[in-house]
Amino acid sequence: MLVELDDVSVVFRTRTGLFRTGEVRAVRGVSLAVARGETLALVGESGSGKTTVGRVSLRLLEPTGGRICFDGRDISRTPEAALGWLRQRAQIVFQDPFSSLNPYMRVGELVAEPLVIDGVPKGERWDRVARALAAVELGPAARWAERYPSAMSGGQRQRVGIARALVRDPVYVVADEPVSMIDASSRIGILTLLRRLQRERGVAFLAITHDIASARHFSDRIAVMEQGRVVELGPSGAIVDRPRHPYTRALIAAVPEPDPANRFKRRAVRAEAAPAGTPVLDSCPHGGDPGAAPVLLPAPGDPGHVVACHR
Repeated sequence: MLVELDDVSVVFRTRTGLFRTGEVRAVRGVSLAVARGETLALVGESGSGKTTVGRVSLRLLEPTGGRICFDGRDISRTPEAALGWLRQRAQIVFQDPFSSLNPYMRVGELVAEPLVIDGVPKGERWDRVARALAAVELGPAARWAERYPSAMSGGQRQRVGIARALVRDPVYVVADEPVSMIDASSRIGILTLLRRLQRERGVAFLAITHDIASARHFSDRIAVMEQGRVVELGPSGAIVDRPRHPYTRALIAAVPEPDPANRFKRRAVRAEAAPAGTPVLDSCPHGGDPGAAPVLLPAPGDPGHVVACHR
């Protein structure tokens, strides 16, 4: 495996008063693995811990507990100064293409900036920038390199962000809600682009999204997160077509159904789904021990498909 998270927890300290502090358990004992050339989608509501898991996997955050391995090397407690090799091999595509790009820099400068930091010679930098812009289908580099982000659409800016992430030729990319803030007409193009880059370059993606429908078509596997825990994990088709966990069913039930012929089927799923905010144990028809942490158990008949259970 390229990236492995083993029983990772993240706790944020908060101030609740002048002399009082509290804790927010953003991630609770998450174990995940991403293989080379694979796309794993991390799906869940806002506040479920998805983005925190993505940032921890890049060691942009240090875990409170557990272990993180990248290409066989334990990076859980490695000092930031010793992570230069990781920064070249692992990158992130941010959610907001409008605030993640410096408006005072031209496109060519934005894409070349990681290479400047790496000390790549100027002549080689331009060649790599041109290849990165061509890879994200922005056309000839000379046409785009002198433009400012303000002269581009949201979809075009996100392509620049992807080119900036790819210019170092990484083997692992965290795509944090890459299409949530761009218009609907550009979303399919961006997802198709990421899928093509995965096939052609062998890049592994951790795709963070709240949209389980797009995850079905973009990813190889889906991990569903609720309240900082993984509650279901398996092949994308199995998760969407045969969901086992009540929370996963609720996410699927929330997907708009464009085919009127299926509206009754969707209503039936909604009847089984738990109301928003319902704890995992309360929404489970099998019950269990309220004091026990859920355990991921194999789903009968679906290889590689596991579901959290309190029993």
